Amino acid sequence: MKALKYIWALPGTVLGLLLCIIYLPRRVRWFDGCLEIQPRWMITGAVAQTFGWLIFFARGREQVVSTRVHERVHVQQAFRWGPLFYPLYVGHYMYLWVKYRFVYWKAYTSIWAEKEAYSFAAKYPTNAWGTKLPEEK
Repeated sequence: MKALKYIWALPGTVLGLLLCIIYLPRRVRWFDGCLEIQPRWMITGAVAQTFGWLIFFARGREQVVSTRVHERVHVQQAFRWGPLFYPLYVGHYMYLWVKYRFVYWKAYTSIWAEKEAYSFAAKYPTNAWGTKLPEEK
């Protein structure tokens, strides 16, 4: 059953692996069911990005600690929605971007997936190094 989750989320992970060509990984490690990569740089300037079960952390340990829970929620969303996750995410973002008259931050923070991730991370901020999310037990 666990293997099926990884296969279902594989399209997003493959996209992340393709980005490795551009991002030039500095460090790569398997941590608690996710492939974590510290790239030499990231196009978006984001602190972290998740693709399937692959997480890019742009900065050092402090940023990993502060964003790991949030990004692991996105991994769980990728497991839940599989190949539908990114079209749903981008589609919702585009709708919100137009709705909020092209204000990036307002659209981004209103995306259903981001609301869920920020909400969960706010409830479990100290879970960063333990990383076992309640739904994974």
